[in-house]
Amino acid sequence: MKKDTEFHSALAPRMREFVDFKRMQGYDYTDQARTLGYFDRFLVEEPGWSHDSALALETLRRYVDTTEGLKPFTRSTRISSVREFSRHLHARNQHSAVLSRDVLPRVRRTERFFLITPGQVADLMGAAATVLPGDGIRARTVSLLIGVLYSTGLRHNYACRRLALWREAGLDIEALLPVLATAMGHVNILATQRYLHIDAIGLLDASEKFNTYSTNPREQSK
Repeated sequence: MKKDTEFHSALAPRMREFVDFKRMQGYDYTDQARTLGYFDRFLVEEPGWSHDSALALETLRRYVDTTEGLKPFTRSTRISSVREFSRHLHARNQHSAVLSRDVLPRVRRTERFFLITPGQVADLMGAAATVLPGDGIRARTVSLLIGVLYSTGLRHNYACRRLALWREAGLDIEALLPVLATAMGHVNILATQRYLHIDAIGLLDASEKFNTYSTNPREQSK
């Protein structure tokens, strides 16, 4: 079990209040509290600083300056925690400064795509009962959520492919929209109309190209 971070600066009561508030919202906030602890330590060591209800913008900026030598992700994490706390403090005291989002360093994130098969989805749903306690509702809930998320993706793919095929056939998509709505189980036609904003042909072409590449990548590289 992770140990709760102890705060010691003049703002310690406000920090504990902030962490409790985030946990009341459903967040674990153990790691974030530990990250906020670096700011608490900075305030303890900050000469002449002892305000117990507000933060000056200059104080926030000086703390940001102390993070200059950190790796981008670590720096972003520490500054984000302080920014969230500054917003919480400002809600209680309008004279307390808020750290601007502009000071957050940009962290390049790599989006990864993994094509998952129905068999792998079934394995994931089955594994939920072994990874988590299988005697309660949690395991069944996780298994159900995996199935729902995958089914949602299948429904989205079906709608896009059907629109693309109708478009290629030169059919009146607006006239056929109630047919798609019935197939999707939509009570309100407005829920189906959102698919018209998607470039269905482009999605179909991209899907076919990806499937071709994933089945025989060597031929594509020649």
